[in-house]
Amino acid sequence: MCISSPETNSWSVIYRKNSGEDINITSLTFKNSLLAARILMVPKNYMICILRNGESLPDMLINFALINITDRKNEGTNTIDGNWQADEGRRYRDNVRIYF
Repeated sequence: MCISSPETNSWSVIYRKNSGEDINITSLTFKNSLLAARILMVPKNYMICILRNGESLPDMLINFALINITDRKNEGTNTIDGNWQADEGRRYRDNVRIYF
C-alpha cells in the first residue's frame, strides 16, 4: 500500500518551446508549479505535460482554446451579423480538471 502525503509529492509541469527546448518546473504543490509555468510561458510555447511523482495522471482533462487566431480587428461600428465573433483581439482560454 502506498500512501502519499504533501511532504513526499512532487508536481512537475513540463512544456516545450518552439525552439525545442524543454522546460521542467517542479514543486511540492501543483498550484506553485502552475503559477511558475504561467510566469515563464509565452503564447508560442506548446506541448504541456503534467506529472505527479514522475508519472502522468490518468484521470486528467486539459482544454485549451485560441480565440480569434488571426487577431482580426472588426472595422466599422455595426458589424455584428448574427454570428458569434471575437472582435476583442486574440484571446486564450484553458481549463485543467484532475480527478483523484
